[in-house]
Amino acid sequence: MKKVLFIISIILVVAAFAVCLPLSFAQASAPTGGARQYLSSRESEFVGAAYVVVDILSADSYADTWGNIGYADRENQALVDDDTVFDWGELSELLVWSALDLLKAEGKLDLDAKVSNYVAGVSAPKGEPTVNDLITHQSGFASIVGDLYVEDDEDVKSLAETVKNPPKQLTAPREQVAYSAFDATLGAYIVEVVARQPYAEFVQENLLDAIGMQHTAVSASLWENAEVHTARNLTMTYTAKGELAGRCRRFSNYYPAISAAGTLTDLYLLARYNLRMGSERALNKNGDIAWRVSTIQSSQAAIAVQGDMNRGKLLVALTNSPNNELLEGLVASEFASVEVPQGFYRPTGKVARTSSFAWTDRLQIKRVSADKQLLSLCTYEDGSILTADGLYERIPLHEVIITAAIAALALLAFAYALIVLLVNFVGSIVTVFKPNPDYPVHLQRWQTTAAGSMLLMGLVIVMAIFSVLLGDFSSAGMLWKTWLIFGLAVVCLGHVIALPIIARKQPCSNKRIGLYCVTAFALVFAIAATMFAGFFPF
Repeated sequence: MKKVLFIISIILVVAAFAVCLPLSFAQASAPTGGARQYLSSRESEFVGAAYVVVDILSADSYADTWGNIGYADRENQALVDDDTVFDWGELSELLVWSALDLLKAEGKLDLDAKVSNYVAGVSAPKGEPTVNDLITHQSGFASIVGDLYVEDDEDVKSLAETVKNPPKQLTAPREQVAYSAFDATLGAYIVEVVARQPYAEFVQENLLDAIGMQHTAVSASLWENAEVHTARNLTMTYTAKGELAGRCRRFSNYYPAISAAGTLTDLYLLARYNLRMGSERALNKNGDIAWRVSTIQSSQAAIAVQGDMNRGKLLVALTNSPNNELLEGLVASEFASVEVPQGFYRPTGKVARTSSFAWTDRLQIKRVSADKQLLSLCTYEDGSILTADGLYERIPLHEVIITAAIAALALLAFAYALIVLLVNFVGSIVTVFKPNPDYPVHLQRWQTTAAGSMLLMGLVIVMAIFSVLLGDFSSAGMLWKTWLIFGLAVVCLGHVIALPIIARKQPCSNKRIGLYCVTAFALVFAIAATMFAGFFPF
């Protein structure tokens, strides 16, 4: 028995380390030779795509390359063409920032003014952001919101209702850059208040019509442009593996941030408009390169520019496959990338450092290897880097090793508890049909309850992680889960401490008792260490 458990333990530890050790960032060894060659080399990773790469010579003349690849609806053999409507995802917010710039130009809005000058009742306990903080994503609001999507377009709240319930403000304004869908949503509501008309109506009259974007809609339902609404329903969505996912059109309370849809031509016109107006500051900046890649459930979209309207290069691309790496690689194939120091990085700003579940950030450690570089990123003086997924901070190697070791032991603890429950369950059934007076019943019961507590603690930890993913990661939101895990840890430790006392009166060998006690104590300790790792930095 001891030999079997030893072998199982070795296998589980190796497997746990394989899962927990950091993975590389999404990177692409992009081939040279242009956008079409690059996309053709990765045709197994998407179904349909449209792109344009422009060498800008002046504000009015340019040489460009347009291309459509693959299918808008593979099952019906409908090819991607100039009329294919894609979701724009996070690039939708460029319309919000352009609308704010228009109001500023009209003298109706001050971008440096506090948000409360235009909208009252927005909770910002760590400091009130300015309108410009929203544009540059330095408001401090959390990147994840709990009510991002709703079931039907009729369930979408008004912007006035949505901004009344902001996500947690994790940092003070201008302390760090961190994307938040709430920033653009609040910006759109400011447009409504200042312009005194609905956001979608203002954008249609003052931007889409003025720029010539006839094939774009910006509301949650897209119904303000029936042609776009119909065309979007003809574009199917596919997974990164090429599997059909249907139309995959989701409705959002934060529609100004993520819900615009339109053709490649219209997104290209918007990109050029933003360049002319000098309002590309919402893009990620690296020297003379500005870029943004958006990935949502239905698509991926990208804009990248090098230089300015007088001389430079502009890339715009859309796909109907949400492949996290595809368009990042396309950007890298057309523009230079930044050399980022080798090492390990983890996301910041997602989970409050005061939260007992800050360790969830540690589970998302990424590695920058020697032979690969990150794509077109900003590198800050403190060593942190800005990626399409958010801000990452550099962490030392010893912290990576400790994190991987604790996570591996915790996984091993849960596997051990599951094995104990299964073995004891089988043992109980056997003793019913074949009574054995020498069977250690009391020891079995103590082990079973300890193992059950361990698995229940694992379930609560999983619940906590899902809470983080849904945006409820404040100390208050995690309080009851923290105390529940702490109570379960005490129960587990109590059982383990009591095991030798109970085992003394049990008819079993000393080796068996010792194996029970030592392994249970060590593995429960690993779970406790996992919990407390959230309270203290390494």
